[in-house]
Order: sequence, then C-alpha cells, then structure tokens
Amino acid sequence: MKYRTKDETNIDFFAFSSALRASTCALNAVTNTSKFPPVKYRSRFWTLRSVKSPDDDVSMGGMKQYQGKLLTIKIKGTQTSTVIPTSLPAKQSFVSDFRNLTEDEVTGRFVIEVGPDLTLNRERFQSNTNFRFVANLNAVQEWYMINTAPFAHPIHIHVNNFQVISYNNYTGPIGATVMGNKVFFDQNKQQCDRQYENFPNSEQAMLPDYEYNQWLKYRGHAQRWRDMESHPNGNLGYSPSGIFQDVILVPPFSNITIRFQTDRFIGTVVIHCHILYHEDHGMMMVTKIVPAGAKTTGAHIKSGDAYPGQCSKCDPFPFNQVVGECSGSRRKHFNIIILVTGVLATFILFIVTE
Repeated sequence: MKYRTKDETNIDFFAFSSALRASTCALNAVTNTSKFPPVKYRSRFWTLRSVKSPDDDVSMGGMKQYQGKLLTIKIKGTQTSTVIPTSLPAKQSFVSDFRNLTEDEVTGRFVIEVGPDLTLNRERFQSNTNFRFVANLNAVQEWYMINTAPFAHPIHIHVNNFQVISYNNYTGPIGATVMGNKVFFDQNKQQCDRQYENFPNSEQAMLPDYEYNQWLKYRGHAQRWRDMESHPNGNLGYSPSGIFQDVILVPPFSNITIRFQTDRFIGTVVIHCHILYHEDHGMMMVTKIVPAGAKTTGAHIKSGDAYPGQCSKCDPFPFNQVVGECSGSRRKHFNIIILVTGVLATFILFIVTE
C-alpha cells in the first residue's frame, strides 16, 4: 500500500458489500500494540480493504463485490485515559431476543415478496397511502422476506430494526421472463395460477431452461446459512441469526424470517430496495403502524387475486397461516377424512370382534 508506514496497523480482513451500504459489516482487526509506547501513540494508519471470494457468489446472488481499498484511517495524538464501563444499560424491549417466542407472542405476520420486474409484492410503488400492511404499535411482528427473482436485492425497512431469525427452505414460485412478459412458475416448471395482476392466464408459457438453471444454481440457501452459523466462511451475503439490522440482502430464491417490535412511532413505514436505480423505478411500498388496539383492516395486501409468495390459490399466506379460497375446503376434506377413517375403523373392529 502506498500509505503504508512502519507504524501502520493493518486490518487483516474487511469484508463489505457495497449493496448493503455500510449497514452490515464484518471486521476483524489485528493490532500489535506492543510497538507503541504506553503514553503517546505514534502516527499510524488503518487500511480498510474489501476482500471478495468466489465462495460468496451464491450468497451474494450476482451482486458485484468490490475488491480493493475502501479507505485509510490515520490515527495520531496523545493517549488519553478512558474508563470502560463494566456493565451496559438494560436493553429496551424493541431489541429483545425474539428468536424463541411462541406463536401466541407474535401478533402480526406479513410477507415481502421481491419480484423479477423490480416489484415488491407484485406491484411498483403507487402512492404513499397505498398501505400494503397495517400493524399495531407495541406488537411483535414476524415477517418473511422472499425473492422470486434470479438476482439479489438489498431490502431496507424504515423505522424499526429487525432481528434475523432464520433462513428457510424456499417453496415459492420461480419468477421468469418469457417473450418479454414476467411469468411465475412452480418448482416443477408448471405455470402458476397466481400471477401479476391483469396477467392473461389463458396463455400458457414454458419456463426457459436458462431460468430454471438459475433456480437450480441458487437453491439451498437454508442449508448454506445453517453451515455458516457453525463455520462462518464463504457466505458474505447471509446475516447471522440474532443480529439486528435495517437492511438485509435477500438472495435469489430465498426465504428469510425476521421479527421486530413496533416501538413508539405511529405512521407510514417505507420499504424499498436499496439499489438507487431500482428504488427510483418503483421498487418500493409502504406499510402503516397504528395505535395499540386500533383496527388493522383496510390494507391492500393482495395484488389482484394473489397474496405475496403465492403460486397456487391454495398456497397459505403467510407460510404458516391458511387463508384464501382453500381454507374452508381444506377443513372439509380433513373432516371427511376423519369421518371415513372413523367408519372404516369401526367396520374393521366389528369384523374382528365378530
């Protein structure tokens, strides 16, 4: 390095994705303090470098990674005494550990779907009153962030920092471009019956091999993330569980669970892609926080006839909740099965005992 001096302290590894815009950084510094006198520091430099690895490509989902120096910090002056506290203030409730909550402790659920046409939840931004979800204040939210597209997007949620809970197996649709149209397919290459609004469902498209191969390339984030939790190497695009942040990179064909508590603020919450070009072209939406106990109805959750993340009308929204046209029919089928099974069991028992 041209700024290197004999007193320079090198940061041996600094991994940083420009897509995350400094919201999440990994930094390991090794400092040899023995060469500095105890009273006065000599002038020295810290050099911060971005180091990429081919092993990170899948987790980064095609995002470009900068290789090289980011900046140099020059440290000089006289040493001063600093009293380091032995304890920290108690955590506020909105940064509690939400990883081990029961289902009853979660009061709001929502899905953010990243689409192949610079959309969020199958629409581009319309207005600041087009609320896609409404949440109560002082409520724990569990949201799923999924990406149906073959490239990653850093998604920024304003106001409340969220905690990363898990990366899950991706069961959602595959977004593809066919003859200039954006089309959703299931993972067996069949066209979904839940598409973008005004999509001509009478038209049947075929999933191109290239698009399907992209799905094959990027699937498996959940397992790679679990591997990273025990061996953090080669997975720069993933966030560790338990960490709080306000931007998260959503890799292609991924499903991420986050939780947060809505705290203090009441009003409009903006959600957008943190790539400026994408945001400017409408990859943005708004949700709303209302007082505790107020009604949370009236949100424009669906786009056309599709909930975010749906391929079939029977796909649950969110992934652990049954809604839509199939909720009643599923219960009927379940009841019939129980009834028939009960009859069969009685009949068999009668024959045996007879």
